[in-house]
Amino acid sequence: MELTHKQIAFGNEFIIDSNGTQAAIRAGYSKKTADVQASRLLANVKVREFIEKRREQQMRVMDINVDKVVRELANICFSNVTDFIEVKGDSISLTDWTLLTKDQTACIESIAKNKDGSYRLKLYNKGTAIEMLGKYFNMFNQPGTPEAEPDQFKDMSNEQLDRFISSNGAVQ
Repeated sequence: MELTHKQIAFGNEFIIDSNGTQAAIRAGYSKKTADVQASRLLANVKVREFIEKRREQQMRVMDINVDKVVRELANICFSNVTDFIEVKGDSISLTDWTLLTKDQTACIESIAKNKDGSYRLKLYNKGTAIEMLGKYFNMFNQPGTPEAEPDQFKDMSNEQLDRFISSNGAVQ
């Protein structure tokens, strides 16, 4: 079964903001039933495949891949404001921008000149980038306490421990 024009329109609209209800409305479905229609359309395998193929196509056209996105997030996560400013006594000034790498300048959200001639530098939100990168690597779904390293000495008798210490030096 081929997709209808409305289903294709929904898929194209859904790609814009991932808001099913709004995509359904923009695609021409009734405002009253847009949420139900969106749910039904997103459950449709053919519609989901269409959306996935369109996203893949967009990524190819824009030369976007997971590695590039992860690298950009990592740049923001590990950026440091001291890379961008110089502090001399009570004076703060911008670093010579010719010394910054492209990866470093990509971490800057905005820069503005204040009325007094100084500059205001704003970096992208580091906390958000850390959260996104951590979620991507599934870092936050781990149990709350780190797993303890196995105790290689727990099953040794006192005599075995004494022999180990005498032959290998102090236990660290």
